[in-house]
Amino acid sequence: MPHDFSKWWNCLKKHTKRSRHWLPRARELQDAIGDRRPFRYFTLCARPMIDVFMLAKEGILDHDESFGNLSDVVFCEYDQEHYPEIIEMIGIEGSGFPNKLEPLVLFEDADYTSQFPTLTSIQLELEDQDLADEQRDILMLKRQHLEFAGKFPFDFLNLDFCGYYYPSPPGIMEINKTVDRIVELQNRDSRDQDGRLISIDEFVLAVTCKFDVNVPPEAFRRLQRIVEENRDEYEQYSEALLDSTGTLNPEEWHRDDNYDFFLGAWPKELLRMARTRGWAMTFEDYLHYERTNDEGDVYHIISLVCHFRRNGDLDSYLAESIRVLNADNRLFIDEVDRTSTNGRTLLGDLEEIVAIRNQRARIVGRLELEAP
Repeated sequence: MPHDFSKWWNCLKKHTKRSRHWLPRARELQDAIGDRRPFRYFTLCARPMIDVFMLAKEGILDHDESFGNLSDVVFCEYDQEHYPEIIEMIGIEGSGFPNKLEPLVLFEDADYTSQFPTLTSIQLELEDQDLADEQRDILMLKRQHLEFAGKFPFDFLNLDFCGYYYPSPPGIMEINKTVDRIVELQNRDSRDQDGRLISIDEFVLAVTCKFDVNVPPEAFRRLQRIVEENRDEYEQYSEALLDSTGTLNPEEWHRDDNYDFFLGAWPKELLRMARTRGWAMTFEDYLHYERTNDEGDVYHIISLVCHFRRNGDLDSYLAESIRVLNADNRLFIDEVDRTSTNGRTLLGDLEEIVAIRNQRARIVGRLELEAP
């Protein structure tokens, strides 16, 4: 049975990230929301759905007695076999999008699609039996794009990407552009099913990506230029850079320790987005840990947990840029001994989440997870 689900769902380092860092941030937001409305959550949860059922178990996500009818959860899943299963597990039609996140978010009108500005006009065109397949596909993508935008804003967005933040060219900036557009969409207001206005003044964005020797050189050159700009613009940053790395030359920093360079420079991407979109942002958690692939190669998983505030200090860019330079402000999650007190605590929590998830799986006739 293990091969039926993703390899790392029961990794205790990953569950440390979930339970000790994602969960407390979600709980803080839920406490601030109180009884005003349900908690709104977006996720790239994949088939195991551990994050979703963790939040349901803790009472952060509303649900019925079977842990279905998980309201205000939205997800993307491009695997066409897994997508309907996740819909059934959540128990609400229309809660997901059968696509990759990047094309869904980054859709841009062409001459043809611009003729259909609304969901109603798109549906009427799709009813044309003689519509070419290419036109049908692009209209369906636009419909998904509009429907997805209509789901915003969220309280917590969990962007746990499976790969690199900067994929190999072409498209090296596709994920960065996607995250930027999502931050922009967070400025939207919407209404719930009862017509109540949904507007947020704060949210959490968790971004997780992979790092290894295959990160493209174009990514490092981009980050070097960003560091150079900060160095030249801010004297405080220049002093902190020299103190933390022993050099004012970002190329030298990269050459000496490309992983530390990435950890210290990459967060500036999110800080720039926040500042451009009118949000103040702080890093609540900066986590990283190691994995080994099937070939025996070690790679890194990096996760930033970012708190965005509408009325916060918009000058947080400099302070946070300096803070991430210091390795002491990043938490390395070491191997977890399953027989230790910490390991047994994490494992017990994961077992409870799996039990809830499997209870729901039995009700809808879907495959259960094995014991973690």
